[in-house]
Amino acid sequence: MMWNSHLFLLLFFLVSLSHSAHAQQTPSTMIFRGHFESIASELADSVGFQEPLAVVIEGSQQKSLAENAFAEVFQRRGGRISFSGKDRTVLRVFVLSEKEEQNDLAAGKVLRTIQVTLEARSESPLSDLVRYWGRFERSSRDSVNRSDLPWREESATGVEKIVEPLVVIAGSALIVYLLFTVRN
Repeated sequence: MMWNSHLFLLLFFLVSLSHSAHAQQTPSTMIFRGHFESIASELADSVGFQEPLAVVIEGSQQKSLAENAFAEVFQRRGGRISFSGKDRTVLRVFVLSEKEEQNDLAAGKVLRTIQVTLEARSESPLSDLVRYWGRFERSSRDSVNRSDLPWREESATGVEKIVEPLVVIAGSALIVYLLFTVRN
């Protein structure tokens, strides 16, 4: 009976540890959002729509992040936007690239470069007018401690690809074996 409670506590700890690791938000996500907000602010200054606006984000891996940034900026400036709708001017935002590169530096540091490039155009349904607003790029570079970055998978060697699953399977079999032998 004592072994079962220890086993249960161990499993509970491992499950909670894995959930807490996935729940943390990476700092690079906030940098991407800052780039989207900066571009949205520049577009809001350029576009200056008085009428309701539909914003369509295309080609983004982080579509909701970009949509939220655009919504926040336009609404902060008193604009009314939606992400769909007819009879509205449509601001189409094409995300051309979202890149995060990490290069190792000395002493456990990593040089991180985050880039966002997009193009924007507006389409008016009333006049069939299409206006190209241009290409917008944002880039930031910083150095961070490797321990501050979320875990990234290093390239595994052939031996590691074989040994790790065998260790996991053997450990699972050992736990099951001990569970049944200690009970009896």
